[in-house]
Amino acid sequence: MNKVIIIITIMKYRSKNDIIGHILEAVNSSGDNGLTKTKIMYTVFLSYAPLQKYLSVLLEKGLIQEQHKELEEKQNQRSFFYYRITDKGRCFLQIYRDLSEMIILHR
Repeated sequence: MNKVIIIITIMKYRSKNDIIGHILEAVNSSGDNGLTKTKIMYTVFLSYAPLQKYLSVLLEKGLIQEQHKELEEKQNQRSFFYYRITDKGRCFLQIYRDLSEMIILHR
C-alpha cells in the first residue's frame, strides 16, 4: 500500500516535460506495435482531456505518429488508432532521460 501512495504523490506534481517524457517512455516501450489512447492513459496516469492535448502536441512536433488499424471481430469491425514513437521522439526521450539523471544526481 505504501508503494501506491508514493507513486500517486510522485505523479501529482509533474511538469509538462515530465508528462511528455512519461508518454514517450510508454509509447517507446511498446515497440513497433504502438499503444492505444486508453493504454497510454493508464500507463501514464493521465485523464482523457489532458492526454488529448499532449498527443496533439506530440503529433504536431513529430515525436510520435498515429497508425490506424482495423480489427475484424466475429460480427463487427472495429477501428483503433495506435501511437508509435518516431526517431525524433527517441532523440527527445534520450535527452529527457539524460537531463533527468543529471538533476537526480545533483540533488
